[in-house]
Amino acid sequence: MEAENKEEATEQLRFVIENPDDIGYFEDKAQRTLAVIEGKREAAPVKAEKNWKVFGTYGFEYDDNVALQSTVPGFKTFADRNAERFSIRNGLSYDYLKNQNGKLGVSYTFSQSFHTDSLRRFNFRNHQIQHYGTYATDLFGHPVTAGLRYTFVHGTLDRDTFSSSNGFLPWFAIEVIDHVVLSVYDHIAAIDFRDQGFFPDVSSRDGWYNTLGTMTTFYFSNQTRSVSLGYEFGYNQTEGDNFDAKIEAVRASVKSAARCRTAKLVAMGASTASHSSGERSGRRACRRISRRFRRPEP
Repeated sequence: MEAENKEEATEQLRFVIENPDDIGYFEDKAQRTLAVIEGKREAAPVKAEKNWKVFGTYGFEYDDNVALQSTVPGFKTFADRNAERFSIRNGLSYDYLKNQNGKLGVSYTFSQSFHTDSLRRFNFRNHQIQHYGTYATDLFGHPVTAGLRYTFVHGTLDRDTFSSSNGFLPWFAIEVIDHVVLSVYDHIAAIDFRDQGFFPDVSSRDGWYNTLGTMTTFYFSNQTRSVSLGYEFGYNQTEGDNFDAKIEAVRASVKSAARCRTAKLVAMGASTASHSSGERSGRRACRRISRRFRRPEP
């Protein structure tokens, strides 16, 4: 019976490692627990974990305000505001330094969106390079994980260069009670747009973009399912007065295993954001369903 319990626990831990949450909190925790379990097995070979991973996500989204048009009467708007879109995101990561408490690594990710209707000109393509690090420990008896990511992103809109950015994302997560994780993060990015507009002092979007957020995630079914609720506040300080903005967003997501043995994850999410800039304001709602894979299997 003890052997069967260990096998079941091992299978569940491997699933959590294969399908991490967004910030990797339980992935690191599961890796440490799995190492302890396998270390206690007698005459059982310990499977070496590979430092590289291939990952991907593909999904379907609905956006009711693709171009983020103003909701103020009198501002010019497009006749077609909303569209469905198919999205893909594939990448490769390599952890060049890893132990039971933390890791350092690099990754490359390619993503592409495909819009329907007359909004195909908003099809967006991203090339993203990241350098990341995480460290896990205990704080006053609570497991905590801290991390830092540097990200370079080059984006194209309908095949033309759209923007390039350099950003930093420090984050902190603590398990306040069993299976409830509170995370805080701050994404700071300097973005350079190719199109400066008709008059840069007014129309340039180049500048600093800062988003401060908090997320509470409830895990259940041995961390194979979760519900997340979050709030974000953003402040954009740009060279053009038209694009200085304050942004508030509420986010919610539900994640669940489609089939545990094939290590697939299905996620559903929704977000609502309000943008304001002087007399201009806009609102958008986005709903998505996606499926994720990652190889090699742990």
